Amino acid sequence: MANARHTDPETSHKAARSLKTENISETQQAILYILRNVQMSDEQIRVWFEDGVKHGRWKPASESGLRSRRAELVERGLVKKAGIGETKFGRQTILWAKAV
Repeated sequence: MANARHTDPETSHKAARSLKTENISETQQAILYILRNVQMSDEQIRVWFEDGVKHGRWKPASESGLRSRRAELVERGLVKKAGIGETKFGRQTILWAKAV
């Protein structure tokens, strides 16, 4: 996978990002859409995703499948850890955001 160095010009960074976005699955595209302007936990991503399925925006995916697709986006540098939040049960959880 292509990466640009911190010292490379912005054009190199744009080129590396464009290569990272090739071959993104429908589920990954949905996750990126969900995270476009907000930080969310995996639990929150699932809720928003299921709402999108209910309204015909995308095809269903399992909870573990969503976590796996999100993890792949992290690995590709398209999603990043953005903070710590709480689950509905009061436990700490990672918040995710779309990487710039």
